[in-house]
Amino acid sequence: MDYSIYIRPLLISDAENNLKWSIDPELWRLTGEMPGKYISMDLEAAWLSYVLQNTTDKCFAICLNFPDHHIGNIELTNISDEEARCNVLIGEKLFWGKGIAGKALSLVSDYAFSYLKLKRLYTKIYCENKPALSVFKNCGFIENGLAENNFIKLTLDLQDHQVKLSH
Repeated sequence: MDYSIYIRPLLISDAENNLKWSIDPELWRLTGEMPGKYISMDLEAAWLSYVLQNTTDKCFAICLNFPDHHIGNIELTNISDEEARCNVLIGEKLFWGKGIAGKALSLVSDYAFSYLKLKRLYTKIYCENKPALSVFKNCGFIENGLAENNFIKLTLDLQDHQVKLSH
């Protein structure tokens, strides 16, 4: 089945889904990081409030068009004049492996290069998260070696993105 999606800015009302994903050990294993403290609804709502006011981060909900359902998040963080870090999470496991992360990554890449006028996107993927590595590579990101703690750094430059769009 081909899923139609859209991205929208995160809302405070997304805290419940975010909390569910934030405490899922399988998701943490794939990210290669663990939370340093217990995450409560209050902490999740406070984080969302902070993110919504922060000018160096743009965080979006990944939603199905029909039925309208929030299934993950995608974000641009550490936004500067030139670049930003891109992270994607499909929190609803029923939608893993359905091509949704790639669609969301394509949408946010277009936004980053066209609207924010960035020249580069980068990410760091835990080396054991093969599905995420595949998604980013399929969207044109190029592996740039190992980062710290078993993470692989990948980048997508504006000109490479434009070439991918022209094919």
